[in-house]
Amino acid sequence: MIALRRMRVELAESLLRNPQYDTLSIDEIARHSGFTSALQMRRALGAEQLPPPSTLRARNS
Repeated sequence: MIALRRMRVELAESLLRNPQYDTLSIDEIARHSGFTSALQMRRALGAEQLPPPSTLRARNS
């Protein structure tokens, strides 16, 4: 289960950092990454010592 969450976190991080996916909302990225909600994705990112989704996305600019 932890490995699956880690894979989802890696996908979410990749999508959030990639400017190609800036048109997707944070909720859409969460769903595309296998999370049931943006809140679940945010918690999983935090568990992996990563910043929140909005911060990851802002680093693209």
